[in-house]
Amino acid sequence: MAETRKQVRCSFCQSEFDEGLELAPLRTAAHRRRASPSSFCSTYCRDCVLALAALEPSSLASVEFISKRALLIDGLLDLWRHGRGPDPALVLQAAETASRGLVIADAG
Repeated sequence: MAETRKQVRCSFCQSEFDEGLELAPLRTAAHRRRASPSSFCSTYCRDCVLALAALEPSSLASVEFISKRALLIDGLLDLWRHGRGPDPALVLQAAETASRGLVIADAG
């Protein structure tokens, strides 16, 4: 009896691939809240999603900042889905470096 491999879709590019080939799912807080786990066909797709998540603005940011950041995220998403644009791993690294520089004031 031939073994049937289950096909899954990449959470980023939507391409189908064998379930056994998927990369380790994301374990960020935002992804743990989702009902279904993320699956990625490549490190490129996984890095795209991580970079976009790292660029998400704080809900405490100004409306202007949130609007500008949304345009940036939409632009990157479009470029990356067409295989263009900056390396998502570098964008992720820059976003993480920038967020480490933020200081959250103690409310107490």
